[in-house]
Amino acid sequence: VFTVTGPMCSWGMEIESKRQGSGKVYKNTKWLTNSSRIASALDRWCSNAGGAPVHRHVTLVGGLAKHAAAYPAELVSAVLRGLKEELQDRGEVSELEMKYAGPVPTEPTFGSKVSPEVEEAAEKFVDNISGEILPTEKVKEARREEMKWVKEIDLYTKVERKVAEDRGFKPIPVRWVDVNKGDKNKYNVRSRLVGKELKAKTKEALLAHELFSAMPPWEVVKALFSLLVSDRVPGVRREQMIGVFDISRAHFMPKADRELYVELPPEDREEGKDYVGRLNRNMYGCRDASNGWMRDWQRVVERGGYTVGEANPALFLNQKLGARGAVHGDDFFVLGNQEALEEMKSLLGAEYKMRESHRLGFAEGCERKALILNRIVELGETDGRRWVKIEPDQRHVELIVSTVGMSLKGSNGVTTPAVKQTDAQVEELRRSPPLSPSDSSRYRSAVMRASFLAQERVDLCEGVKRLAQGMANPT
Repeated sequence: VFTVTGPMCSWGMEIESKRQGSGKVYKNTKWLTNSSRIASALDRWCSNAGGAPVHRHVTLVGGLAKHAAAYPAELVSAVLRGLKEELQDRGEVSELEMKYAGPVPTEPTFGSKVSPEVEEAAEKFVDNISGEILPTEKVKEARREEMKWVKEIDLYTKVERKVAEDRGFKPIPVRWVDVNKGDKNKYNVRSRLVGKELKAKTKEALLAHELFSAMPPWEVVKALFSLLVSDRVPGVRREQMIGVFDISRAHFMPKADRELYVELPPEDREEGKDYVGRLNRNMYGCRDASNGWMRDWQRVVERGGYTVGEANPALFLNQKLGARGAVHGDDFFVLGNQEALEEMKSLLGAEYKMRESHRLGFAEGCERKALILNRIVELGETDGRRWVKIEPDQRHVELIVSTVGMSLKGSNGVTTPAVKQTDAQVEELRRSPPLSPSDSSRYRSAVMRASFLAQERVDLCEGVKRLAQGMANPT
């Protein structure tokens, strides 16, 4: 007897829920059969773990389990094909019977052609952040663009798999991460090829400090804008401005420090050849990629006369130019005069694929308003005094209200951020039943969005703090 398991999502089982939206059903199912052919056909795994297009799972709660009672057509066809092959292996059915038996003598009894519905379902791609279905052509175009970039920078060198195995290396699996940077009205799909290097494989090879890169708090960026609108800054005599430089695919930039091999993406495989890729550069998904990027940009700015911070290595200063700045992920924020910003632009442009997304200030040609790290930053001047205004993106408010099932039009505000509870109310809350997994996820998502808003809205801080206390076990 053969025992195999396989999730229903691998057979295209998909349902739609009002709360969770559309998605596939994981439902890992165990099969027992005395047929090796059927067992082989049913032995499958979720494509999320194999580098194939990633899909979103729907949890079978709230009466959804009944929708999984009917097996998908693809699963039924696989069982029948396995049965056909088993009967042929045992000699219980002949090729002549296979050809002429059945309701339609001119066609094989068990067709191997996949239905258009199954083919269409297999081509679906989902946003790895929102879970929404993305247009197939947009995703394919984004992946083609990414593969073009991979080859331009010589990310890896193809070698035979035996080379990696002989040297004792197991190739790292890869996967695609697809995200819509725009919205439903104007898609801006970005696809990134990422590695899936596991902690268990490298816990002895890498030290703790080699796994992380420094990140400045948002207050540092606010401090740069504060200096921009200040009347007198020590050591600065000329008009200041802030340049925002965006590095494209930052983690791909540094050279690889370790010998690593990766599985090739389906788009770069060659039929009949078993190749893997030896990494020439760092790759998203490698555990030391972020640290490698930090060390690489630090080397670049130090060559330009800047000193990297000791307390926070994400900051840098050039006393000669009177310029300073911070690196937030792959974004450089530089405060200085026009000469300093032009030098920084040349410095970064010589090493990386870079664009200056904004130059904010009060000098001629500078912007006064821009979207910075999902915040609207506006500069102004009133009665000769300069000011900066920072607002969080309004879409976060709309998403929070939508998540909790409310409407901005029919909702009323409150005058206090919280109300002191009585002992009885505290006990009642403690005994409240926990939320379902899907509702708990929605609660945590809404609280974290509110926490983001509270960085600019101090009136929200107390309320967000109270809500965050229940994030572990929402009721």
